[in-house]
Amino acid sequence: MIELGNENVAITVSADGLRVTVTDCRRHGAWRFGPDARVIRLADETSMALPPGVAARAGPGVIETTHHVAGGRVVFLWGLERDHVTLTLEPRLGEASPVRAVALPGRAAADGATPLEVLVPSYQGALVRYAGETWQKRVGRGGHGAASMGMAAYLARDAGLLISPDDIVDWTLTFGDGADGPYAFFDAAPCAVDGWRATTVRLCPCGPTVTAAAKRYRALARRRGQWVSWDDKIAAKPRLEKLFGALMTFIGYVGDPETDYVECVRRLRAFGFASLFVYPVRFAHYSQDFTMAGGRRPIRLDDATLRELKAPGGVHLAPWAWSIEGIDDGSARMHEVFRRGRDGGLSGGWRMDGARWQHVCTPYQVAFIRERLAGEMSAMDWLHFDVNASMMPTPCFRRDHALHGNRPLPSRAEADEVRRLFGVDTVGDRVVSSEGFNDAYTAAYDIGSTKVLPLPEERPRAMPVPLTMLVYHDCCIQDWWELHNYNENPCWTAGATHTGAHTLGVACSGQPRRKAALDALYGLPPNVFPFGYQYGWKDRACGETFGFRMALDDPGVREALAAALPVARLHKDVGKLELTDFEFLSDDRFVQRTTFADGTRVVANLGPRAAHADGLGRVEADSWRRA
Repeated sequence: MIELGNENVAITVSADGLRVTVTDCRRHGAWRFGPDARVIRLADETSMALPPGVAARAGPGVIETTHHVAGGRVVFLWGLERDHVTLTLEPRLGEASPVRAVALPGRAAADGATPLEVLVPSYQGALVRYAGETWQKRVGRGGHGAASMGMAAYLARDAGLLISPDDIVDWTLTFGDGADGPYAFFDAAPCAVDGWRATTVRLCPCGPTVTAAAKRYRALARRRGQWVSWDDKIAAKPRLEKLFGALMTFIGYVGDPETDYVECVRRLRAFGFASLFVYPVRFAHYSQDFTMAGGRRPIRLDDATLRELKAPGGVHLAPWAWSIEGIDDGSARMHEVFRRGRDGGLSGGWRMDGARWQHVCTPYQVAFIRERLAGEMSAMDWLHFDVNASMMPTPCFRRDHALHGNRPLPSRAEADEVRRLFGVDTVGDRVVSSEGFNDAYTAAYDIGSTKVLPLPEERPRAMPVPLTMLVYHDCCIQDWWELHNYNENPCWTAGATHTGAHTLGVACSGQPRRKAALDALYGLPPNVFPFGYQYGWKDRACGETFGFRMALDDPGVREALAAALPVARLHKDVGKLELTDFEFLSDDRFVQRTTFADGTRVVANLGPRAAHADGLGRVEADSWRRA
């Protein structure tokens, strides 16, 4: 065995490099990575154990292990830092090697029989515990159940271990549950353009709570430049100040001559909302020649209506910035900007009402958005980009795209281009949101989505927690997906939509009191679809849609607005503050408490029944209060 250590952390590596123990000297916890954890994945998606290698000291504070695999060898460098361990993979693999992923370092086991839970960045974060079922999920970066942040953590009784890759691309996160309990680990993968390169993960001992793991990751995120304070963002974009206390107001993708948008906004203001972020009022898209909702055109409010909406003040308008894909109409104009894969084929996207979209190369999206903002989108106060933040950075292999040097665009550069798309050089001082909370972009954009509600079960296998907000509350907002509003709609209900990756939470429209309780707990703004027209799916596989209308006088809308107003007022007070603590207050974990930097505390019961909490007495279901 080879050992390294200091007063905070120690590492032990076996002679064959397959058994590694990271010891938290402060908390007397140990984390083991055995031979069964050290795996590689091949091109045919089969996994095999990492073969025994040779371990040796490679300098002060570094242990090197070398393992021969098909097509070459892999070298691991275990480095001892002041308060954590680094693991760097140096792949030395030929182009013909079948190796497609290498575990970094693989599944961890806590020392002894200590109860174990795993914290994963799915949606707003989920705490996974043993539930007696076997399941597994592998994800990359992005939204809707993928990895919203580059981290995962093991939490035992007395100690925790945060694992975080330095790179924002070229890895996947695998998490799940099995006979030995829940687990999460990262795999390194080659870039589709540049191939294998060195990559590093950090194994950081931390406290055994959600808050402790989140704050440990927050420190890493700040050092990596992924965290920019609201104060600094507001200095660059003063309009951001209007976000705090706002109602996120979705009004449908579809134009509707029967809706008086100006009167509806006036009534919302009269209801008590001082700031409205209204979207979409237009489509910033390559073509308006498509239909939704069984033949209707996309929304496009005229200039006079936009002026009337904004005249009283407090109303902030956004287009649907649908730049990520365009209709494949056969024109040279569109085929010049489409992204191409390694085989030269198009990257297929959306399909709806008989039309087919293809993905557009991101540097050309930047040029398109700049052009539109200089024209008919110049009056917009903010932009809501479609799925740019929720899609993994995807290379473009075209060699005739001058905007990326007439050479393939690798995944790392693609992530840079998405940040440029969201950044002030492209959008000016406008607020930016996008579908997908993704901390690869938190320094560049202001609002990501989406969130889930806890499963209404007595002992759910996973509990959503405010992991993203414990890291980024004073930097970025996490909104609901635009059709998971407080008010229910005819399509995206709890019974008709997905419930998240392996039922980690409920993703749906409706349930206004529970959503209000969650948003108050997290210190986030409410989201309502109070009026307008929208499509739903008649046949998703075939891309066929139907239409439906929301109206201010609908009982569900009125209930949603009543639940939303106090949440918006709370957000006005705490929206820019750091979320400093999170606690479970009841045995079933549905009663939770958060604390903000000014001392404000919020208690919420996110469960289907009343519960008793220590020191607080009875807390009604679907309720919240300042405490």
